[in-house]
Amino acid sequence: LGFAFKWRAIYAACWQEALQVYEAAGINPAKIKANPKLMPTLLRLPSWLFLCIQFFIAKTDKEAKSSMLQDFLNGNKTEIDFINGQVVKLAEQNGTDAPINKKMVSLIHSIEAEHDKNGNDNEKMGYPLTPIEVEKYLGL
Repeated sequence: LGFAFKWRAIYAACWQEALQVYEAAGINPAKIKANPKLMPTLLRLPSWLFLCIQFFIAKTDKEAKSSMLQDFLNGNKTEIDFINGQVVKLAEQNGTDAPINKKMVSLIHSIEAEHDKNGNDNEKMGYPLTPIEVEKYLGL
């Protein structure tokens, strides 16, 4: 559960920055099952508490994989440009900055390039980075 917490903290940092970009652009994010503005706080909760809350918010299959991980494992380009990349683009359009999301986009592009160089051989690549390495790269 320690790595799960670290991955959630990275996700929370990207999400928090995106919320700041949306606010600067005058965009109020649509409410899903939980208030989007609460998500960074929820993601940073201790794993045991997060899992309890997650049970009520969204029943998730324990074997579920994110769409970007599925893309990677299937040798496809991820949708990083359409998620984090759009946050960066919106920030630039509104004269603000999104350094965490910008670094995340760069990191995923470099992983995709390495993956392509290895012929999409997932076994050769393994799991590309640990959350500790990603935190360090993002400056978290």
